[in-house]
Amino acid sequence: TINAAVDEIKARLKLERINLAGQSGGSTVAAGLLALGRKDIGCAALASGGFDMPDIVTRARAKARQGSADVEREKSQLSEYFFDVLGATPRVAASADRKIYVLADPKDQRTPFDQQKRYADTMNAAGHNAVVLAANGRGKENHGLTHMAIEISGLCSSGKSEATVRRAISAN
Repeated sequence: TINAAVDEIKARLKLERINLAGQSGGSTVAAGLLALGRKDIGCAALASGGFDMPDIVTRARAKARQGSADVEREKSQLSEYFFDVLGATPRVAASADRKIYVLADPKDQRTPFDQQKRYADTMNAAGHNAVVLAANGRGKENHGLTHMAIEISGLCSSGKSEATVRRAISAN
């Protein structure tokens, strides 16, 4: 599993804590690692993540009914086995010093901004430190924020302030 792979990487590199950066499905995986109760995540930069699987399935089915050009892709993503990260937020371990940056483009056509904001709001309501940062996604769907996830994770890993992180987002 990915969780076991993270443990193996930590052991090989003799790390006590890790920082995560993820884009789209990778962002959902990183949020899932948080939901597994890991206490060793210092920072997570989650870009364009799909965090509310019931909402994603509902939206995909609506697109399919409307005859979306991507019907086959949407149908292939419909699964009852997706991990609902938003629903699992109560399992995220408390950490006073962990920072979670949710990077989202309000024009993203694949992962809705409101869903990503809802994830951050839910995390904050549970006592975590999550910040939503609007960013300009790349590509025709405004979905690509890999470059920002990596940069923000690096800044966070280096102990940079939230103000510095916000300036980095503004510069891109």
